[in-house]
Amino acid sequence: MKKIVVVDDDHDLLYTIKSLLEYSGKNYDVKTFDSGMKCLEHLKKETPDIILTDIMMPEMNGWELIHKIKQSHILKDLPIIIISSVGDDTSKVTAQEVADDFIEKPFTPEILLDTIENIFNKHQSHVITC
Repeated sequence: MKKIVVVDDDHDLLYTIKSLLEYSGKNYDVKTFDSGMKCLEHLKKETPDIILTDIMMPEMNGWELIHKIKQSHILKDLPIIIISSVGDDTSKVTAQEVADDFIEKPFTPEILLDTIENIFNKHQSHVITC
């Protein structure tokens, strides 16, 4: 079972993404958080397989959350997908530098599921087995 963490201050969107992922048939375990601070607290206890985060959030924005994750020796290689309505060119370029992918809101269920699967496949192909 793949563990996914979703961070967004929009509770309706969190519910929608959680439902979509859990009922996709892909065997995802989804945890949602409405702030970067709550996400960081969770990451001290459990490491997910991927994080989806918004950019514009109170207390700690998505850029700050990603920065803190990348500073952690344990979490620095954790795949991150940015999901945001901030779709200007600067945000997209910055997202490419700090995250594995960028999804602009609004998005379709297919785009979300395909992006997550592509990231999982990409990271799985980098695993070396003995």
